[in-house]
Amino acid sequence: RKKESPNYGETPQYRVLERIPHDANAFTQGLTFLNGNLYEGTGNYGKSQVRQLDPNTGNVIKSINMKDLYFGEGLAHFDGDKLIQVTWREGTGFIYNA
Repeated sequence: RKKESPNYGETPQYRVLERIPHDANAFTQGLTFLNGNLYEGTGNYGKSQVRQLDPNTGNVIKSINMKDLYFGEGLAHFDGDKLIQVTWREGTGFIYNA
């Protein structure tokens, strides 16, 4: 028997609080907020990065490039101040200190 969800089919409600500039060339694959900073994982072979962004301006504070053979696919924080980035087809993950 299928369990009915009271929210099934409903559109979630949200409100835009603020907009910040963003690099239109970045193929964002992951985004997380940690310790007052915004972290973005980008994808595409030869262009994948993990970036620390200023949440007020969107400016890149620092970035780490992945080797060209990796396509960055996702980014999340865990275990306090660590970031994990996974790859698309390579089946590889990377852990960074935030």
